[in-house]
Amino acid sequence: MQVLSFFTNRGLFRCNRGQKIDLSASSENENELSIREEVDKILDKCLTRDTVSGDLTANVDLSILLENAHILTKDGIYEEAYKDRINSYIIPKDIEIAEKADDMIRAFINAERKLRARLKLNYILAGATSSRLDEAINTLAESDEIDIPLIVYTEALIDKELIRCGGPTSLSEADRTSVPKTNQITLDILRMIRKRLQAELRLQAEDKNHLRLLAQLTAENNIQIRELLLKQNLIKVEDLDEFNNLLDTAIIHISENDNVEGQAGMLEKLRDIRVSVQRQQTWLRTGLQDEEDQFSTSPEDYLDSI
Repeated sequence: MQVLSFFTNRGLFRCNRGQKIDLSASSENENELSIREEVDKILDKCLTRDTVSGDLTANVDLSILLENAHILTKDGIYEEAYKDRINSYIIPKDIEIAEKADDMIRAFINAERKLRARLKLNYILAGATSSRLDEAINTLAESDEIDIPLIVYTEALIDKELIRCGGPTSLSEADRTSVPKTNQITLDILRMIRKRLQAELRLQAEDKNHLRLLAQLTAENNIQIRELLLKQNLIKVEDLDEFNNLLDTAIIHISENDNVEGQAGMLEKLRDIRVSVQRQQTWLRTGLQDEEDQFSTSPEDYLDSI
């Protein structure tokens, strides 16, 4: 359901949870900018250098920030881009100017993240009160709108409700002894939402990791290296099962594609990867490397080795 995207030298890999996987490398996808590149472009507009004097100038335009709020509010992307930018400056004055620009941009981002978190939580609460909680959370997941700021905002509301019920000393949920029934219902709903959001966020991270691994594997032609990548990244049977399902979906999608002949190489590689995954599944479940790796019950086998 949720669209996960990342870039490789083969183009954009995209997976819609519960839907098909697009492994095509179209020119449109190759030209599409990553979120990080978009943030770098925004910083270029906010921090400009005079072509004559070479002096750095801060030009933080609110309209630019508002226009790109959906990009700037992504978890940690702006912070990472700014850190790289500030580390590239050597002149103290440039650093001072960049820091002033960052103060303004970060204030906007923090306010925007809080506003978006409030709107998203209100949307979820409306769903919860009308027996559409799953639908509301799934809609946000499809739009990649479940993030840490949303969980932090939900936790802040839980703390606020606890304080309202029992004062500042009641912040610890475990120590809460008496909460009015109406407040208890509100707390239960908020806790349930927090738990669902945390689970969804973990699932999103797992999806991204599996897609990233799939991109690495399909870009690697050496079978031994591919198997090493699998062993390093998929150490649990559950992870292997989920990754095998991802491979099955990718193989089915390419097999049903009109241009299946043009994807023959990719299809063969995906099938090879699936064989490696299934071999590792067998090893983790049974401790056997392959079907021949079994203890013999024949006395002759042991006598021959003496």
